[in-house]
Amino acid sequence: MVQKNNSKYVVQLRKDFEFCKKVFVYGTLKEGHGNNRLLSTSTFLTSTVTKDKDYILAEQGCPVAIPYHKSNDLEVYPISGEVHEVDEISSFYYVDCLEGYPIMYDRKIVETACGHTCWMYYMDIRNLSKDSMVCPVVDGAWHYPRDNWDKRKVG
Repeated sequence: MVQKNNSKYVVQLRKDFEFCKKVFVYGTLKEGHGNNRLLSTSTFLTSTVTKDKDYILAEQGCPVAIPYHKSNDLEVYPISGEVHEVDEISSFYYVDCLEGYPIMYDRKIVETACGHTCWMYYMDIRNLSKDSMVCPVVDGAWHYPRDNWDKRKVG
């Protein structure tokens, strides 16, 4: 776990928060799901999809965005999710903690189909163990319970 009181992390967190206060969420942070409480002081803006198909939405116990590599030979869909405007830096921090940023997940600026520029958390495929079973989400939209698994292995 990253020491969140690390001064380099805190400086970067402030810079990132000032640069962009919107997050694109596609899983348990969405409205109606358990981790949405971390965004309780944030403002829900809209439901949308990612503009580009640079990521595969997959399931590994919970939803995960993985950068798309053409060698995967999978049909790729835009990721379906929500845009939230983070009103307090503490909420941004809590989401970083939930996602294990920057060790488990990283975050990157993405564009949405409706024109929002947002942070999106993703996992580099190199962080998956060799034996990980990652199931691509067939239509790019995570639905709980796991009712849309495609049993092909990614990676």
